[in-house]
Amino acid sequence: MEICSQKMKIFESSKEKKFLILIMLLGLLVILLVGLNTDLFLGDETWHYRFASTIYQTGQRPIYDSLLNYSDVGKMRCVVDVLWHYGLVSFWKLSGGISRVTAQIYHTLYYLLLVTVTYLLGKELYGPKKGLDSVFLLISIPMVPIFSTVLHFDTAVAALVALCFLMLAKRLYLWAGISLGLLFLMKRNVYLLLPGVIWVTLFSQKDSLKGRFKRLLLLCIPAILITAPDFYFRIKNFGFDFLLPFPPGRTYLPVIKEFFLSSPVPWDMERIRYDISNLLSHPEALFTHFGFVLLISIAIYLIKKKYEKKDLFLLVLVISCLLLFIIASPKVGFMLRYLSPLIPLLAVIGSLGISFIDSQVLRRILVFGCILQFLVASGYIFFQRRIPLELNELYK
Repeated sequence: MEICSQKMKIFESSKEKKFLILIMLLGLLVILLVGLNTDLFLGDETWHYRFASTIYQTGQRPIYDSLLNYSDVGKMRCVVDVLWHYGLVSFWKLSGGISRVTAQIYHTLYYLLLVTVTYLLGKELYGPKKGLDSVFLLISIPMVPIFSTVLHFDTAVAALVALCFLMLAKRLYLWAGISLGLLFLMKRNVYLLLPGVIWVTLFSQKDSLKGRFKRLLLLCIPAILITAPDFYFRIKNFGFDFLLPFPPGRTYLPVIKEFFLSSPVPWDMERIRYDISNLLSHPEALFTHFGFVLLISIAIYLIKKKYEKKDLFLLVLVISCLLLFIIASPKVGFMLRYLSPLIPLLAVIGSLGISFIDSQVLRRILVFGCILQFLVASGYIFFQRRIPLELNELYK
């Protein structure tokens, strides 16, 4: 399998450049307006904000949550991945101190990175037209505006995944390894992509065993060096249990069994049911998280069956990740948001499906659908990301 490695200008034309910048800025404006006019409330975002604040104030990475560190029983280990937090701390130092506004601005930078690198990845593999189509599909994925607003790591992970695979497509394996190391520090659900990354590194070029081994070293050495301090911190403070992205002993299999065989639903089910991305308790999550337009575009690509050899670059990565997700689902509770690393890859695959649509009317309908999904997801966050009146005192 040969991957395109030609050196190309970032933009083929000024029109293309202006169009992409317009998409980025309009999306950025909406995300910032929603983010700055809502509250830190959804999911773990208040915890992540407080964790970064603690690092800023103390200059150290906390071992235990300071709010729950009141007894040996009540200690909560801070086993979270820390790259996002240290990036925010650095941003605060540059901007003059802890601020909710600057935290929101910092977070949206990952949206800009994701859009830019997804375009470059699509362009590197299939040309500038597919790059632009990839961007339209990308912003239509509800997870993108949602997680670009809520202070979770998923958009940041997707951005670094796109960067890592852009480096692989360009055969810049050292830089791919650096990106991979940063990914492990951002959120370790990217372990789901690791077998596919290794496969692409080894078999993307037809050469000797020595050449393949050299590429693997270029990929692995920087990734290991970057992640080594984090591994040391975890072993020193938590032992070996939290080296893996999914701690041993945690499984949802008994809960899943109860879900199907008993009524009413047992209280343990709430451990996996609370998350609306859970495919088991929320089958509609496939559409609410990935969007109709992306799924339709991918379906067109699969139905047409006009595959190219270079498609393996993306398909191997996606299929291997999905298989590992299924295997790991008893550990992660079937939560689709753990598939956020696939977002840029699926957008590029979807752009291949769009290329089979000749009708300008249908293409415009798809573009309208992309914009509509982005606005609906942003509107959902605008109304949901608010502290209820009865909880206002707790958040002061």
